[in-house]
Amino acid sequence: MRTRYSLTRLALTATATGVLALSAPAVALAAAVTGPTAVSLAPSPGPATSVDTSATKSTLVDIPEKSPVTASQWTGVTKLAKQRHALTTLYDQGTKKPVIVLPADAPTTQRVSTLSVGDDAATSAAVSASSVTVSGVKAEVKVSKFTTKRIDQISDTLTARKWSQNAVRYGFAVHYDAKTDKVAFVSDAPQDVTAAAKKTFPADVEVIEGHVQPLQTDRFLDVPAYYSGLSLINTNGGLCTGGPSFWSYPDGAEHHTAKMVTAAHCGSVSSLFHNYKWNRGYVGTVDHRDTGSDTEDLMYSHNIGDGDGACSHGEIRCYSYHMFTGGTSASSSEAAVVGWQEPVVGDTGLHVSGQTSYQWGGNVVTNTNFQTCYKNTDICIRNGGFLMRHYNNGWDNKTAQPGDSGGPIYKDKTDFTGARDAWPVEVMGIISGGYSECDRCSNHPVNYTVGIDIEWVRIASNNYEIMTFQNRNGF
Repeated sequence: MRTRYSLTRLALTATATGVLALSAPAVALAAAVTGPTAVSLAPSPGPATSVDTSATKSTLVDIPEKSPVTASQWTGVTKLAKQRHALTTLYDQGTKKPVIVLPADAPTTQRVSTLSVGDDAATSAAVSASSVTVSGVKAEVKVSKFTTKRIDQISDTLTARKWSQNAVRYGFAVHYDAKTDKVAFVSDAPQDVTAAAKKTFPADVEVIEGHVQPLQTDRFLDVPAYYSGLSLINTNGGLCTGGPSFWSYPDGAEHHTAKMVTAAHCGSVSSLFHNYKWNRGYVGTVDHRDTGSDTEDLMYSHNIGDGDGACSHGEIRCYSYHMFTGGTSASSSEAAVVGWQEPVVGDTGLHVSGQTSYQWGGNVVTNTNFQTCYKNTDICIRNGGFLMRHYNNGWDNKTAQPGDSGGPIYKDKTDFTGARDAWPVEVMGIISGGYSECDRCSNHPVNYTVGIDIEWVRIASNNYEIMTFQNRNGF
């Protein structure tokens, strides 16, 4: 029987992987277990000894909004996990402790007393047999049966879509699931197709029923300089949302051009985008596209646009560091981008701003290594994918909606003391899609919003600089 999952994207097929690639060699796979196994953190001359937990029901869950672990303690734990290239960070409902999941190829030095968070004694990690104390909380440390290289191998094989001639016809997701220590293949494809996917790595892949769909469908009447969060309509009539603005330095010198990003599944190179209706303001033309991170750039062309407003001063003035943040279609609320940061597991209070669901917050990052492929397109997200779940006095199923693709994901910068002309925010990524799963229950879905990490958006845009109030060049 296949567990029910549902995948909904603001782009096309989905594949997810929860790892940071390391260069260590692949190793033989251990027998299947219900979750990562606890191991000793004491110094050892050889590989860590695993503990068989096959008879134990896993109590591991995503980081909850409320638990005995404080927000500052979670920050310490997730910082340590990131420094040590952990696969993910979870919460054990049975022990009420954080859980750091390491890959099988984590160097011995990352599993012994060298585990630490900086040099500050208050944040240093005191190691015991199978746990590590950091920021005053004891976190369990477990090791997956998978090396990072092995997970990458499985994910790359599946996202190459060469295991079945019908693979391109169906959307799917692939991700490492630390709760079961398996690589999940999530799809609504027929059984013969999913069976072909599982056959690639029969002992390591579990098939889960799910669904992926584009979220482009039929916000605002905007004028240059265009704000991120505005409604976009492309040449073919598909609706998406404008993302953050960037500075481009094409000659590597002082000359620069402003661009706006959106999701790559929203259009192809040379596609034209207007604001909400085709007869409204021309916003830009796609001049660069990266299918591996679902990101594309819009650039204003004076051969097409009439150069109204800010664009009359040249294309560098066509896009703004401002974003729309209103929660209704009539709202004119706005924010000023003052910086950016990469999302990490456990980050809370993330907002989205899209042309369909407008602005809303309360999102918690649960996965920062999510790969996706979209059916019948060239989009296969291999870099920068992450998941967010919504929390409002408890977890609920609110997610981004069709048409929100490309819109900004951000956090309020409440401690910002510098100059600005609107509420300060930091950009963390762009919206790409939606993902839902049954959570091994009685068909009660658990929904997530899929984002693309702002650093990968920047890299996909040829290392451009994100436009902020500070580098706005006087407009």
